[in-house]
Amino acid sequence: MIDEENLNQTIFEYADEKYGEQSKILFQKYIDEFPEKDLEMPNETWHNNFLAWLLFEKVLPETGMTIAEEFVENTTDLSPEMKEKVLQIKYIIRSKFLVISKKGFDFKGQGYENKRCL
Repeated sequence: MIDEENLNQTIFEYADEKYGEQSKILFQKYIDEFPEKDLEMPNETWHNNFLAWLLFEKVLPETGMTIAEEFVENTTDLSPEMKEKVLQIKYIIRSKFLVISKKGFDFKGQGYENKRCL
């Protein structure tokens, strides 16, 4: 069963299975759109940030969805709660909000009371 502990890894595995052979093409195609492309940071951090952006933020023109949204649509053994968690990520990332307080991955924000970031 997919839960919070393995959700991100499961999405990554889905993406690797579906897009693995196209990974270089996706990288070259979308690198210029990556908001952090010019930031200086350790290589591993940069690649992890690019991957997170590609999975959770970049809407692929071919599907009209992010890879994470595709995952939700195509994964049958995902509980409604886990589906909601994945789909909420886009609202956190793609919308403007005011963070009121934060403790670890939990935060309070205007419109997103007591939400948890994955």
